[in-house]
Amino acid sequence: MKAIQARVTGQVQGVAFRWHTQERAQQLGVVGWVRNEVDGTVLVHAEGEDAAVDALVEWCRQGPPSARVRHLAVRDYLEYLATYLFAEGPPVLLSTFEYRPGWQGRNGFAKQRGLVDLTRP
Repeated sequence: MKAIQARVTGQVQGVAFRWHTQERAQQLGVVGWVRNEVDGTVLVHAEGEDAAVDALVEWCRQGPPSARVRHLAVRDYLEYLATYLFAEGPPVLLSTFEYRPGWQGRNGFAKQRGLVDLTRP
């Protein structure tokens, strides 16, 4: 099993990229989601058998006929989770109650913990 996130740049909004991606993913038996981002990119989250996810990623390099893909950035989502969400190590049962700094504005806590915002390139 594999889970990835891919950011597609170029002329990828307003060309039915999301619809075609959903159709292709369903054909391949891949689950996940696809969404337009404010910056004009398309973000794809895909999970499934390695070969099926790889096939979807390859399809995204071209996209539908009306799209003009300039770049595709892919990251392993499970590796991302292990690196950023569990930066202090894997979750463990705590034996004490400790104070930790809280949210400090938009993404303040995430920056403090070394996390990244998935909605940003």
